[in-house]
Order: sequence, then structure tokens, then C-alpha cells
Amino acid sequence: MTPGAFEGPTHRFWCRAYRALLPLLPHGLRTRQGDAMLALFDRELQRRESGGARAVWIAGIVGLADLIMRGVHERLSEERRALTPASAVVLRRTARAFLFTSVVLTAVLVAKAALTRTTLPVSGMAFDAVLFSIPYTAALTIPMSVFIAVLWAASRRPTGAAGDSASGAVRLVPVIAMASAVALCCLALNAELVPRANQRLQAIYSGQPVVAPSDRSMTLRELRDAQATIFRASGSRALATTERSTVANLEVEVQKKFALAAACVVLALLAMGIARRVSSLRVLAIVAISGLVFGAYYVCLIAGEQLVDGAIIPPALAMWSANLIALLVAMRTIGAPRSADMAVVSSAGAPTGTMPQ
Repeated sequence: MTPGAFEGPTHRFWCRAYRALLPLLPHGLRTRQGDAMLALFDRELQRRESGGARAVWIAGIVGLADLIMRGVHERLSEERRALTPASAVVLRRTARAFLFTSVVLTAVLVAKAALTRTTLPVSGMAFDAVLFSIPYTAALTIPMSVFIAVLWAASRRPTGAAGDSASGAVRLVPVIAMASAVALCCLALNAELVPRANQRLQAIYSGQPVVAPSDRSMTLRELRDAQATIFRASGSRALATTERSTVANLEVEVQKKFALAAACVVLALLAMGIARRVSSLRVLAIVAISGLVFGAYYVCLIAGEQLVDGAIIPPALAMWSANLIALLVAMRTIGAPRSADMAVVSSAGAPTGTMPQ
């Protein structure tokens, strides 16, 4: 019998949420104990139903929290056992791929932007225009580069002895640590350097020595100060339509700075999940997958800004929806066994689906 099949909607909701989070566990543990854990969670919900909806909600929250903590613990333990000199070499390969990809993508997009603007109001400012276009271009290409580098490195067929092929695979925890460090740098870039460079660009293209700051040329602190100024000016009255629109546009830029930085980690998870579904990807396949992911990601950002302009959804949801969608897809794929590892395990005589230790 399916857990929660004959219970109320709240019971079924928690069972489905628990089942959706089971991929947090390593594949071997999930194969051996996943059904038993779900059945135990289902029985606990049934036992708490006599206490009412509140008791069921408490049991559901506690059960999901326990599953998440156990998943994190088991993943970290697995990563510590599997981190070998071979996987460290692959991690350095991932870092080099990220540096190469970010430099190439940024150079290509900056060159494209320079070629599309052939004239400037002030002569002799072409070099400055190119220079100050690098920060905001890098803010877009850094998350893209993380995805490409991780996807490329994680989908390479490990080399060496067949019995040690799993040790050469890219490990999850070191990649996430690297992506988190990149995300912190990206946040600093988005919060301070990009707005100041954008203000200089606006001055260059307008032909004026000084221009009024816009939402795209304000630092994180300046955006918050601008919002606070609007609220103070309104006093106790409700904000007018134009004021609400201005506050929403400012909040979009605030959330975008954090969302683009967090995208480094989310896209790294997604790349790892995709790589676990296949044993190897050719360069053309990586380019095609990357183009599809980036296209969908930035369409979500642009559509989100338009929905905020129409006062349809809040700014936070608009800017974080792409990350949430990518994270959900990553959670469904990250728990899948790597097909190369499956082949090694099967050839060694181990049961299919068992994670090699």
C-alpha cells in the first residue's frame, strides 16, 4: 500500500514532501532504507492524527528536518570517504575550466557589446566603455561559467584503473565549497563594483560628466537607503502608485544581486545532477545544454521583472524563481547514481544500484 494513500490531504502532502526529499540521501542508503523510512514516517503521521492537524504538522516538520539533517550528514560522510588524490586532481581541473570559461565568455560578450556600439558622444572613450562594461558582463558570465565547468568536469569519464574509476569522479561537497566561494565573490562584485561601473558607463554614453544614479547604478546600501527615503517621505499615508513602482524596482535590483550570486551554487548542483545521468558529454552537448539552461534562466529573470512592473508578483519571487526551479530539478537528479559508476559496480558483481564505497 502506498504510504498515505487512504489518509487526508494533509497526510498525503507530508508523505509526498518526504518522498520528494529522499534523494538527499546517498543512492545506496536510499535504495536500502528509503522505503522503510517512508513507511515509518507514514506510521508516525497516522499516530499523530488523533491529536489534530497541529500534531500532524509538527510531526511532518520534525520528520522532514530529521531527513534533511541525516541526508546532509550521510552526504558529508560519503564525500570524506571518497575524496582521494584523484578526485582532488579533477577538482583542480574544474577550477581551471571555470577560469578559462569565465574569461572567454566575458571577452566574447564584451567584444560583442563594443561592436554593437560603434559611436560614442565623446571621442576617445572607447577604451573606457569597454573597460567599464566588464563588471556587469562578468556578473552574468560567472554563474554560466560555474555551470559549464562543473558539467564538463563531472561528465568526464574517469581515467585509470577500472576499480578506481569512481575515485576520479567530481565529488559534490568540494564542488559546492568552490561554488560557494565564487558566489561570495560574485555577491561583492554585484553589490559594489557593478553599480559603480554602470554609473560610469551611463556617463560615457550620455556624454555628461555626471549623471543621476539609477536603480542599476546604485550599490546595495544605496538601494536600501533610497527605499527608506521613500518610506520616510510618505509618512503615515499609503504609498502612491508611482512610489510603489519605484520601491518595487529598487527591490528587484536588491534581490537580483543576491539571486545571481546564489545561482553559482544552484547551477553547480544542477550541473552535477545532469552529469550523474550520463557517463560522458561531448563539447557540443555541453554547449547545447548550457545554452538551454542559460536561456531558460534569463528568460525567467526578464519575465520576472516584467511581472513586477505589472505588480503581479513580488520582487523576491520574481528574482528567485529561476533559482528555485533549477534547485528543484537539481534535487531530483543529484541523487541519481552515475552511470559510469553503475557499470563498474555491475561488472564487479555487486548488485545494480549499489553505490561503490
